[in-house]
Amino acid sequence: MEIQKRKGFPSLSDDGIPHPRHGRILAAVGIILCSLILHLLTSAPVLAADPDIPSPFTIGMPSVFQDIFDTDDMLVVFPYDITYASNQPATPVSHLFTFRLMSADGEDTLASVIPYPYNNSGYGQGVAAFYFPAVTAPAWDGLYIIRIDGNPLYWATPPSTTHTLSSSDYSSETSQTDALADYVLSLSAALEVNWGVKLYDTNSSGGIALTSTGQTYFTTVIPGLDSVCPEIMSVSVATPTWVDPTTPGTSAAAAWVNQWSGTGVIERLTICGNALGGLPWQSVSGAIICVLGVVCGAYSQRKFGVGDPGFLAGGILLVIGTFAGFVYWAIIGGLMIILAFFIMQTQWWRN
Repeated sequence: MEIQKRKGFPSLSDDGIPHPRHGRILAAVGIILCSLILHLLTSAPVLAADPDIPSPFTIGMPSVFQDIFDTDDMLVVFPYDITYASNQPATPVSHLFTFRLMSADGEDTLASVIPYPYNNSGYGQGVAAFYFPAVTAPAWDGLYIIRIDGNPLYWATPPSTTHTLSSSDYSSETSQTDALADYVLSLSAALEVNWGVKLYDTNSSGGIALTSTGQTYFTTVIPGLDSVCPEIMSVSVATPTWVDPTTPGTSAAAAWVNQWSGTGVIERLTICGNALGGLPWQSVSGAIICVLGVVCGAYSQRKFGVGDPGFLAGGILLVIGTFAGFVYWAIIGGLMIILAFFIMQTQWWRN
């Protein structure tokens, strides 16, 4: 039956299937619609009005350290206060504000971080840090500018506050890590009052250390702090000291052999060894003990009709003889393997 093409519908091929051209058009339209939906879903929220400007909106006294994680690196740590007495935004502080370290002329951004919204969505007092490895660290004692900027997605005119570093902000302590530890503890004391949360306490050694809450916060703000200042951590991370295992040797075997030195037993075994072509005395004693083991097995087989008890006694004799220094360890190892196979073979034939 012939399929008629109707106006307003996609043209069909001879077998009634829509033309491939229309499938490509529909696919393109679908991609555009999906892109539009994703754009709407991921776009920054539009606030009905600019958020209030926080008060206080300040940067506290910073401290700059070097040689913390590596030689000639630089760490800038500073407290801040972004407080709303009322109308605090529901959006966390990490969305509304960005921290930057600027060049002395304020033209270039040297580093940037966002605040950590750990307590009260990050509002109130907090701490932030900029870290520079040695290869990117700016010059020491520079008059750099710490700046907090509001996110322009939320403000028509974003608020901003700054603090310019001075030479007194740069730590001159001999131990920079000790100075960092003391500074962190002082910051934790201020935050504890502001947050109403216990952030430091006396540890088991009688010193002052961060609580688990304080440690979680400060090791997130300053990654790796627990590795360079373990003395102020409630849970310390330490690298174990690995001791190389003792290299296997023959010192124990030599001690067992030497315990018979100078006795009549060694003299007689040495005479026997010389008579047999200069064999070491331990070879002679080992051969004697091996023969005794075979004799035990043969006697057991003849007397009781089964050789297992005798061979077991012979094995015990070999072990005792080895620890007594009369049998080479290599010999007993080989003989024990042979004995094991022999016992298995005996049991197999019996069954």
